[in-house]
Amino acid sequence: MSKRLFFRGSPMLLLLACAACGGGGLNTVTGKVTHNGNPISGAVVVFAGKDASQRPSGMTKDDGSFTLTTGNQPGAPPGDYDVSVTWIETISKKKATAGKFTMDSGDEEIRDRLGGRYADPTKSGLKATVKSGSNTLPTFELK
Repeated sequence: MSKRLFFRGSPMLLLLACAACGGGGLNTVTGKVTHNGNPISGAVVVFAGKDASQRPSGMTKDDGSFTLTTGNQPGAPPGDYDVSVTWIETISKKKATAGKFTMDSGDEEIRDRLGGRYADPTKSGLKATVKSGSNTLPTFELK
């Protein structure tokens, strides 16, 4: 099983998203995610706004930092967003425990280290505003 869990959608959806944004109107967005004060690596951050065809996203680096892209273009359109964060880990079934946010994939299980608390952007409590120009967002501190 592939450990890559960052889904970008079908190629057709990507083409439509890129056609809609045209590469223009996107603004640089950087931020950081921490969990209990520590930076987390490999978490997927997704911004959900009014335009469902555009979902800016990024993956955190070792220092917890991320940079958003929309489709295959760097940046995000201006606007207000609800934000989701998922921090996936793959574990051997032998070490797995049953959980609400665990998926069976044969010999391995995939689960959100955050227990799904921040997986739904409408319930995560995380919000962000992207303005024209360069944006450095406040740290998303997860508990």
